[in-house]
Amino acid sequence: IHQFPPLLVLLRWLGAALLLWIGWGAVRARPAPAEAPPPAAHAASRDFGVGFLTNALNVKAMLFFVALCSAVLGGAVSTGLRLALGAWMIFATGAWFCFLAWTLGHPQVRGRLRAWSHWIDRVMGAILLLLGAAMLVEALHG
Repeated sequence: IHQFPPLLVLLRWLGAALLLWIGWGAVRARPAPAEAPPPAAHAASRDFGVGFLTNALNVKAMLFFVALCSAVLGGAVSTGLRLALGAWMIFATGAWFCFLAWTLGHPQVRGRLRAWSHWIDRVMGAILLLLGAAMLVEALHG
């Protein structure tokens, strides 16, 4: 990308447009209907498999962890330590997602989140709109 600056400019414009598009959709969020049908029950193994594959195939998460390890670890780190840190990240991330599933899956918590979800979406949408606008301003004046 550094060898072809117009590509970097195009990616910035596309990134800003994406943030603005997602943000605009989020700020227009409507409240969820009060009487929604309960979610369909699935086998725990199916839900685990869907969640696992969603995270295992998440390119953003993989790039984040590779960038984090590259920034924190130097070239002189042993393979054993790298493997141990990779295992720790897998365990810590898995524990975090299990905790989220356990707490956010509670009916009372889920009900409160559902009642406030349109406001959460609107606030996040406003943040995305600000980020997208800032990217556009930077690209125009950059």
